[in-house]
Amino acid sequence: MKQILSNSVIAVTILLSDCNFKTEVKQDKNVVTLPDYSDSRDSAAHNFYKEVISNSVIGHLGFFDRTTALPIDKGSSTSSQEIFTADFSLNDYVNQFAGLDGDGLAMESHKDSLTSAKKRFSLAYDLALVSRKEFANATDIVGAIQQAKKYYLPGHNNILVILSDMLISVDSIDFENHLNNEEDIKYYLTKVDTVDLKDWKIIILTGTQPNITTQKYNTVKTFWERYIKSCHGELVDYSSGAVTKLEQVISK
Repeated sequence: MKQILSNSVIAVTILLSDCNFKTEVKQDKNVVTLPDYSDSRDSAAHNFYKEVISNSVIGHLGFFDRTTALPIDKGSSTSSQEIFTADFSLNDYVNQFAGLDGDGLAMESHKDSLTSAKKRFSLAYDLALVSRKEFANATDIVGAIQQAKKYYLPGHNNILVILSDMLISVDSIDFENHLNNEEDIKYYLTKVDTVDLKDWKIIILTGTQPNITTQKYNTVKTFWERYIKSCHGELVDYSSGAVTKLEQVISK
């Protein structure tokens, strides 16, 4: 009998080993969004950016996630501000009298918190469109990324969502008029300051760009793909408007 049991234990052990079970540890998310407030973006683009942050970012955050919105404009670096911030880990959804209904009640409370956060964000976003008008005549994307890096949280899934046409226009750098081919890409990669983006997942959404050609769009995209790689970041997606990958990353 002992031999039979021993053989059975060995068989089960081998079976479990062969199955190669993996346990995925879900990390709390720290999401920094960078909406473009510069004049290069029209009202349709601004509304798209606001909708994405509200529905695809805030609307998919979990119980212990947090998010911060910082501006892209002329003052990205010198006059940055938190347009909006929310830390859901500070909420206490525990109801000691709820019994078996506790999880369901906690989920409903979290949904209410998300709804409230979306409303607060919408107001804050519109206020910033007015209050930051003085900085709207330039687009300092790298300055905004440098600010976003300061919000890195160890032990979290750090996600950077950039909502911009990605056409830097600040000081001597002018992507709109001078980033047009492979030689321009190589040139600007030597001129634009790099930012250490190790352990950051980056998603870029440009919104519609009716005034640029497909070739121009792809040239700008190629620059940012190479730039983020040189910064050791992980570019998850670069798209004009598809939010599927963004929502997958936020919900994961």
